[in-house]
Amino acid sequence: FADPSKPTLLSSIQLAAYGGFVNSLAVSNGKLAAAIEAVDKQAAGKVVVFNTSNYSEVKVIAVGALPDMITYSPDGKYILTANEGEPSGDYNIDPEGSISVIEFVDGIPSDTSINLDFTGYNGKQADLEAQGMHFPNPAGRTINGTLISTTVAQDLEPEYITTTDDMAYVTLQENNGIAIVDLTDNS
Repeated sequence: FADPSKPTLLSSIQLAAYGGFVNSLAVSNGKLAAAIEAVDKQAAGKVVVFNTSNYSEVKVIAVGALPDMITYSPDGKYILTANEGEPSGDYNIDPEGSISVIEFVDGIPSDTSINLDFTGYNGKQADLEAQGMHFPNPAGRTINGTLISTTVAQDLEPEYITTTDDMAYVTLQENNGIAIVDLTDNS
């Protein structure tokens, strides 16, 4: 950045072996975390963590479908992803939206994520709509001769996420809503 008109490449990380596209990056305490969608973006994605000093892989952790955004909590204790769970164009495959929480123990991310879903809201669409939420996906409609049956958990699609040390706020942008997660108990 000494001369913005002539940036210099310092290094690069080859990510093709990890899946599809990288949707988001976050850095904290010497660790770079990448949210990577699967080649089939309706399948589970992953978070790959690298050391920022030498770009070596630290850990690969499975997360929900189409991790759209990744962030660290301010204290560096958690990595979180907003997993959109976007359906295929014909709605033949419609994964559930979710939020993945990866905890750090002694500076190392855990091997697995805690995947928080919205299945507890299935059957509550009318109550949520009465509070101003929207459900734009085509539940009960026919697409290309196929009746589509979409649940609330499939229709909620987390996009962006921000945190305090113990709370996460996740936009459900297509739904006109915000999910609030207590990170002390993942509720």
